[in-house]
Amino acid sequence: MGDTCGGGSCKSGTNICACTVTADCAGQEDGNFCNGTLFCDKSNLPYQCKVNPATVVACNSAGDTLCRKNTCATSTGLCAYVAQNSGAPCDADGSVCTVGDACSGTSCVAGSAVVCNDNNPCTSDSCDIVAGCKFAANANACSDGNACTVGDKCSAGACTSGAATVCSDGNLCTSDSCNTTTGLCVFNGAAMNGSSCDADGSVCTVSDACNGGVCTAGAALNCDDVNLCTTDGCNPSTGCSHTANNAPCNDGNACTGPDVCAGGVCAPATLSCDDANACTIDSCSNPGGCAHVSVANKTLCGPTSACFTGTCAPGKCGDGITMALLNEECDDGNTASGDGCSATCKVEDTACADGSREGTMDKVRYPKIAQCNGNWYGSIGSTSGTGAPNKLCGLNFHVCNSSAADQTLMKAVAQSDAFQPGCWSINAANDFGNCGPCTNTADTNDLAGMGASCQGKITNYGTSCISGNYRIDSAVGTCVRNNGQFNWILGVMCCAN
Repeated sequence: MGDTCGGGSCKSGTNICACTVTADCAGQEDGNFCNGTLFCDKSNLPYQCKVNPATVVACNSAGDTLCRKNTCATSTGLCAYVAQNSGAPCDADGSVCTVGDACSGTSCVAGSAVVCNDNNPCTSDSCDIVAGCKFAANANACSDGNACTVGDKCSAGACTSGAATVCSDGNLCTSDSCNTTTGLCVFNGAAMNGSSCDADGSVCTVSDACNGGVCTAGAALNCDDVNLCTTDGCNPSTGCSHTANNAPCNDGNACTGPDVCAGGVCAPATLSCDDANACTIDSCSNPGGCAHVSVANKTLCGPTSACFTGTCAPGKCGDGITMALLNEECDDGNTASGDGCSATCKVEDTACADGSREGTMDKVRYPKIAQCNGNWYGSIGSTSGTGAPNKLCGLNFHVCNSSAADQTLMKAVAQSDAFQPGCWSINAANDFGNCGPCTNTADTNDLAGMGASCQGKITNYGTSCISGNYRIDSAVGTCVRNNGQFNWILGVMCCAN
């Protein structure tokens, strides 16, 4: 309004319209999708933003109840039932047989059932949805309170007693009755204790009597004539009998026997102490009897047999007896190779070239791996030169390396042996000729050591039992054992080929 002319043209005055198009009303929306959306009403000046009646949400209330109301959600503009009057009393099922019906959520939920119980087993209790509890007389089985009646039955709403229980166990040693509380028959044996009875109809027992409800036989009639050469018995009708037998007996002399009864007395027999065993010396003495003393172990009892703890056994490799007839060259008492005598009892080379083993790796427990002391220089894997490590290993043995087979041998060494003082080298990797201190780089170390005295530690070597993560460093052709730098290395580990 207030347009004016100026300079030959019409100049606009103040704009009094709130909008010119519906989009201008968007900023005035209140975010409530239920009360309608705004549009630009241009039917009269000035133009104004008004609610479009067609967009106002009206929810259908036909399904509304005490417990729910159809309500528009302002965030979506959609109608949905919303719970009302939570906990308020209502009628969920039209029945007087439930109580405490109440609103829960958007529903009227039935309460607990009415308990109709007159505590009378002779009425059948029920609930009518209109009339409520009913108690109708029945003809069910019941109890009159006396457990000694059976077949009690309801009649006209009351319990009528049945027949009385008859208790009789036919036992003269019990007093019979019925317990009115439990209905169980009671057969009291204690009441008849000591009463005379006949338990077995035999003259071979005496003083039969009732005891705890049982007729118990008395003590047996003593028919023992103290003679091992007669069989004593008792006839239930006639009493004791003594019949001569041929049972084994003993005349008291350990050098006779086996003695046998004859005509009611013990008759001695000649005893033989020969056990037909070439590995025992047989004798007899009274009262000791036969004795069989084992000859010394390894005493020959045949061309290819020997005595062991009193038994003549075929000779075999590993029994500690060298038998030429069995083609044995040696027999060190075991069947393990790598200890100078092979598993087939043939003489073999020892693990160490000098014929000895050092440290705790004895040949009995570790026949295929040994600690061999000695000087060397150059690569630990060198096969030539004065003092080369293969010169420290015996025939059929080599310097242990990182191969799977050698790793298996070394991992089998007990921790108590692997970590004893000392350090013996194995061939682990090639460091391309560099001789220097141990580092944390695996490819610059070519030796590993087994023993508690090995120096240097590498953290990324894993958990192999080889020195428990300890390694030493050497190089191809330049490092020497006992040259000052490695004077704590005693020698090498030798593994069987």
